[in-house]
Amino acid sequence: MLLEEVEPFIDQYLKRQECSSPVASSAVTRAICVYGIMVAQIIYSYHNDRPDDYLDTLRARLLATLLAEPSEVVSVGAVTPTVPFLDNERVDLQTRLALATYQVVGKSGYTHATLSRIARRAECSTGAIYGLYSSKERLVADSYHLAIQRRWSQPTNFTGILDEGALTQLLFETGHPMNATWCNYLLEFSLATAFNPVLLETISYHTSGVSKMIPLLQGLTDDERLVLSDVVTMISLLTHGLSYVSAVCGSLECSNFDQFAEPLRTAFLSNVGATWDRLCEQINLFAEQLNT
Repeated sequence: MLLEEVEPFIDQYLKRQECSSPVASSAVTRAICVYGIMVAQIIYSYHNDRPDDYLDTLRARLLATLLAEPSEVVSVGAVTPTVPFLDNERVDLQTRLALATYQVVGKSGYTHATLSRIARRAECSTGAIYGLYSSKERLVADSYHLAIQRRWSQPTNFTGILDEGALTQLLFETGHPMNATWCNYLLEFSLATAFNPVLLETISYHTSGVSKMIPLLQGLTDDERLVLSDVVTMISLLTHGLSYVSAVCGSLECSNFDQFAEPLRTAFLSNVGATWDRLCEQINLFAEQLNT
């Protein structure tokens, strides 16, 4: 149903056979990113309340990004991933089940992801699943938790997100065909939250990412807390939205992600300045305290 509704728009505006022109490539990439942010915002608005001025801030960041001249954006490139986003070598049952769930939901959809299918892929019995989880919903929620633990929103990953090329690499990996199953999984999971309270609670917690620890950081001004919240929210919208678009489009090969990521990064840093280094120090200290 989703594909039927949005396919004409995607075919007309987001898919291009010819993308050799830097200007065309930049325009298509920026359109894809903005569209992804819009889709994610619609879903996010169902999960979380936002401050009254949130959309004004979002609009300002997008305008600064889109007004950047394509010819003036430094090309930082991206490294092609060699393994899928989730490729865990651990052999414990809980990890195997989480990985199998992510794969089955990503390939068959949430509704058709039965426990028997997941058990076959994890090479265990359905009884073994019930020994760990009370329902399919709890298993799917745990697989989401495992996946998000590895994303940029973890404190140890977050502090480097505004380094040159870091955001470009993140977007490139998100939209890469090797991670198509992840994109399908995330879209299926997000749509299922509309009718499943367990999944809704899970995504509501995790979409806040680093922002849930912002109030716990010591010595920050209110303005600095707003800056952190702004960065977290914008990148959450961008990465989730790009996954949704990739799942529906099937391929983002025409994308030149540094044309969106680098102007966005510059827009953030122009408002943050040296404060960003101090904020990262606070986050790293907090992360160390959590691990002790």
